[in-house]
Amino acid sequence: MKGTGESHPFLSPDDEFSNHEPLDKGNIIGTVPKQNSMLAGEYAREALKNGLLLEQIKSHHRRARRSDHSQQSARARPACGNA
Repeated sequence: MKGTGESHPFLSPDDEFSNHEPLDKGNIIGTVPKQNSMLAGEYAREALKNGLLLEQIKSHHRRARRSDHSQQSARARPACGNA
């Protein structure tokens, strides 16, 4: 089963190894046929891509908050010599 948890041809169509014995017959107990919408949460490469994207978003929000905080602090401080 080497490689089956890494990617799927639907998620990585340009990866020649993503079609290595995919486990895409259905859900874990076999009662529901596999649908493409189920695949994104089942493969490691997709999880890594989602994690990296979330980290970028989180980092962007952190920088924006710091910038807003710096601007607010600068407005709140009186200018030198004007106090």
